[in-house]
Amino acid sequence: MNEVNRSAQAREVDYMKNVDVHPDVHRATEPDEDQVLRELYGEPDDDGIFRADGPAEPVDDPPES
Repeated sequence: MNEVNRSAQAREVDYMKNVDVHPDVHRATEPDEDQVLRELYGEPDDDGIFRADGPAEPVDDPPES
């Protein structure tokens, strides 16, 4: 790792204490977010966390324009 990357990594660590630590931080906040997460990762676990451990339904790719 070069010095620039090492310096950037150190600065990123300094901001980790500012990350949201609310216990519900993993919950959906937008109206369609829960649907999108289910499409991407499948059903959440018993704690409501989308872990992508199980199979999810395939999501159709939008047609190319």
